[in-house]
Amino acid sequence: MIGVFTGHEKSGKSYVMSCIASSALKGYEILNFKLNLDGGSMLWFDMEQSGFFFHKTQERIYKYAGLAQQTQIYDAYHLRAMTPDQRLKVVEHYVYNTPGLSCIFIDGFVDLITDYNNLELVQQLVNRLLKWSDEKNILIMGVVHVNK
Repeated sequence: MIGVFTGHEKSGKSYVMSCIASSALKGYEILNFKLNLDGGSMLWFDMEQSGFFFHKTQERIYKYAGLAQQTQIYDAYHLRAMTPDQRLKVVEHYVYNTPGLSCIFIDGFVDLITDYNNLELVQQLVNRLLKWSDEKNILIMGVVHVNK
């Protein structure tokens, strides 16, 4: 239960994820996507965008869902200022301490490790994501940039 959105910079990966998040909050299709949380909650972790664009993304999620304010089933966290180790600890904390969690969005998988060219670190991250998904029975969706 791990989904990865890959593409070049500014190709719309975060936009598509935000539409899926909106569909879960609204309960109907957006861009032909529909996510059913089965009564659970959802979290969004942004590692890449500036504070301005993080807030714009969150505004879009609420707007597309037709919500004027925050809801109890969704929280978003801006973690760009943290180190990769700090980000990973924060995400893991919320994965294990959010009651009824159904889905998490991670905008920037590689921002959870210090060297994305290190196969051992990448495998450790993948194993951790698989563990979270299995132990908590959650869907994990995230972004990976394609580079030369």
